[in-house]
Amino acid sequence: PPVLARQSLPLSDPSGLSSRSASCNPDCFYPLSLALLLFFVYLRNVGLSTDFQPKRSEVWLVNLEPTLGAEIRKTRPVVVISSNSIGKLPIKLVVPITDWKTSFARNLWHIQLEPDDENGLTKVSAIDTLQLRGVDTQRFIRKLGKLSSEKVAEVALVIAAVIELQPED
Repeated sequence: PPVLARQSLPLSDPSGLSSRSASCNPDCFYPLSLALLLFFVYLRNVGLSTDFQPKRSEVWLVNLEPTLGAEIRKTRPVVVISSNSIGKLPIKLVVPITDWKTSFARNLWHIQLEPDDENGLTKVSAIDTLQLRGVDTQRFIRKLGKLSSEKVAEVALVIAAVIELQPED
């Protein structure tokens, strides 16, 4: 390790009641370095890392800010809908999840989603397929759960209807 010069560092005291100063030598940096290392290991273990690969059908908490106009805002759950095998960039197609409102029942693009242990949601929600968007994996915060294959198929069908995808004859 490099040898650092001993220096006297004042301790900040916002109350102004103390004018103590502390001496800091190289030995005081090692516990701090270890603490920072442990902190970064902790962040990685709770899912706050950009090294992961969100997979199709998984429900993740994602930061959707900044947005413009009527785009869905905030940090919220999303469903990853893009294929696991397509694309080189760290971009995933996601469909945001919002609170369910009874008025959504008449909308083709809103899919009601009941909370359960598998999807990790805590309240009745709506998958808003009209808000489909591509997001960088740096926006992903943590995995909440996963949708059933039947629900993912329903989301894909509704997206196809929203974009007016017509099967070729």
